[in-house]
Amino acid sequence: MAPYQLLPGGGGSPRPGLNRRLLLLIPLVALALLWTTRSKPQQVEVQQQEEQVALTTDIPPEPTSTTVEAASPVSTAPPELEVEGPPFIPFNEPLPCNRLTTTKYEGQTWPSPSPPLPADASLSSRLESLLDAPLASHGNWTKFNNQTCGNPSVSRTINVVHERNSREQWEELSEDRVRQLREGMAEVLRKADKEGRFKSSAAQSKRGIVFTAGNADTVSRVIVSLRLLRSYGTTLPAEVFHFSTETPANEHLDTLKSLNAIVRTVEGVDKAESQSRTKSFHIKGAALVQSSFDELLYLDSDAIPSKNVESLFETKGFKELGAMFWSDYWKDSAENAIWRILGVQCRDEFTMESGQILIDKRRHLDALLLVEHMLQDWPFWFKISDGDKDLFRYAFLALRKRWAVPGRTIGSASWTNEAELGEAKKGDFCGHTMLQSDERGEPQFVHANLLKRIAGNFYSGGTWGRTRQLSLPRLPLVSAFSPSAATEFATSADHLANANSLGLALLPAPPHIRKRAALERGLNTFFHQGHRGSAYVLCVQTQWTDPRWTDEELAERLEGDLDEEELETPREEQCGPTSAVGDVGYNEAAMEVVPWEDDAVLKEFEAAFYKVGGKANGHGFR
Repeated sequence: MAPYQLLPGGGGSPRPGLNRRLLLLIPLVALALLWTTRSKPQQVEVQQQEEQVALTTDIPPEPTSTTVEAASPVSTAPPELEVEGPPFIPFNEPLPCNRLTTTKYEGQTWPSPSPPLPADASLSSRLESLLDAPLASHGNWTKFNNQTCGNPSVSRTINVVHERNSREQWEELSEDRVRQLREGMAEVLRKADKEGRFKSSAAQSKRGIVFTAGNADTVSRVIVSLRLLRSYGTTLPAEVFHFSTETPANEHLDTLKSLNAIVRTVEGVDKAESQSRTKSFHIKGAALVQSSFDELLYLDSDAIPSKNVESLFETKGFKELGAMFWSDYWKDSAENAIWRILGVQCRDEFTMESGQILIDKRRHLDALLLVEHMLQDWPFWFKISDGDKDLFRYAFLALRKRWAVPGRTIGSASWTNEAELGEAKKGDFCGHTMLQSDERGEPQFVHANLLKRIAGNFYSGGTWGRTRQLSLPRLPLVSAFSPSAATEFATSADHLANANSLGLALLPAPPHIRKRAALERGLNTFFHQGHRGSAYVLCVQTQWTDPRWTDEELAERLEGDLDEEELETPREEQCGPTSAVGDVGYNEAAMEVVPWEDDAVLKEFEAAFYKVGGKANGHGFR
């Protein structure tokens, strides 16, 4: 796998020059003149509504000048624009600070950014929003998506391998096929509704943990996670789902039973192996739907808990939104066909990794049924989602829902020996494990996604030991069961999505969330490779690049080649004074490497992992 090459990191403040922008504009102006001479007049109605995207929770905006008051719709377009029609749609320019603007063209409505529906919206209204979303060509949707995702913060963070392997399918997806995909999703939920599957029970909810495993390796990893959970004091029951062709060995069945875990065969899903695909991600959606738990935490077999997980169910974000998702290293491309399928404008946010999922089935069974439906045609959807991981997020977006996020974005963990891959690679951080946090930003899951594939022997003291992550202040430790936990801020995806340089995202948020949102815009990750002895090793490394002066969205709003002082004035006019955010730390070192020996949660983790029978070695990358 070729490494993803990054822009230079740290400290600098590169800014696009005026000459480059003029070179880009000249052919566009010439093309516009050609349209004018060839096209027939059409009426285009363009409305701008200066209002914030509807909130999905009852979180009031902080009392600062960042709150934008609603204004009467004002048309900024001339009465008539001469356009030829598809593939060229004259989308209205986005408004500052994510204020809603709507373009109406040929009977279709294009809201930017795409708003959610209220939490109590009916299924019929959600399906109506999906089915009535605009249909247009790949080129038009990419143009529309570039309003929110056509910036370097996104382009530096795209998984280029997935994009390269999937681009042809994205471009060839027809409007008729998009319509069929939407109708197929709607039909699945209409059928479930007729069968009464969405009738909520008045009985007390049942909580538990769900795993999927079948072969000896995955079952052994699940047993290690369960042993650790029981040592932390977690008493929640567990269910372990497997394919009918992969029944665990009797000794494993006995061990799982002793750990309060029930082993179940997933129904209606077969293991489908081929030379090009050996993993079985498509079991996950069916397992979550078939689980007996109402509120559940799903864990991959290699997503190892670092502490008790029961407090996650008590967090304010989960209680308000009924779901918490954890981010991956990457962002979606503006060209990904998923935005056409969902009828949603591209969101500048990190994709999801599904090694751990916290969800309330009573509130979101519809989304899980969509995931189950999509996974039945995994050869198609995995070109969209790069595996199963983002289908859960896509299902929520299809239904215009939102989800909670943890208190810190993903970090990467590695061994302590900087020369583990040889002297030539000394100093390169080999991230072989995802480190995921709880709602307060404290380590919660050690997801050994790449580590489990490295061949060779590992031992306690030589497996983990360091985390590379975005440098953010840690909040004071508070028990999720204490009264003070009720006053904590519930961070949703919209408090981070589409954030600008001041950290202003789709929803207003306190200063510490805005600082996080602003700094996350500079994160970018790349693969690199080496050898540990004779074993091939694939790693990730996350860097931070100052995103301010390479942000095309802001640069295109300005005329001339302005310096930093001149640029600050229009920013304050658009979004309020920067003092409302405070110093976001752009001039500081944005990345940090934290030794596990200095972390109260992780300092004993590695020893505990091996004590309960953990094994980190794998069978190599294949």
